[in-house]
Amino acid sequence: MKRTIAVILAAASLLLCACTAAPQKATVSMFDLSEAMRAAHKGEAELSYASSSDSDAEAEFAHLSDLDYSKVGSFFLLYASDGSASTDEIAVIAVKDAADVKAAAESLRAHVEKRRSLYASYAPQLVPALDSARVFTEAQYAVLVVSANEADVSRAFKDFINK
Repeated sequence: MKRTIAVILAAASLLLCACTAAPQKATVSMFDLSEAMRAAHKGEAELSYASSSDSDAEAEFAHLSDLDYSKVGSFFLLYASDGSASTDEIAVIAVKDAADVKAAAESLRAHVEKRRSLYASYAPQLVPALDSARVFTEAQYAVLVVSANEADVSRAFKDFINK
């Protein structure tokens, strides 16, 4: 009888473990992550910084994404200081719930499309850089990279969050 109870308890434990979602990784320092990605960008264009730490963070975020800001744990945006000379942009959104990361990535893709339309009207020579924009997700992060050094910037992101 004891053996039967032990087997039932073991099976129940396995079932509970199998049904529990994997815990979300702790969000890294977004400032430190932005600095690592900025370094990989290699200074092709001077980049300005905005983040969820700013006093007007929600308004700044609205320029980047239409995702409901209440779903955002933190974010940063590095963008070309001279937007008339470069489309370079690096952004990372850390969502509070990993279930929202796909929506965050879609909002970044929509942002790229809006920028493509804007640049097509006044600086068409810069549109090809937006054609090679990369949006990807990892864990609770949605990432946008518009850079001639996209592979290095993306690698810097992955290296940093996997430390």
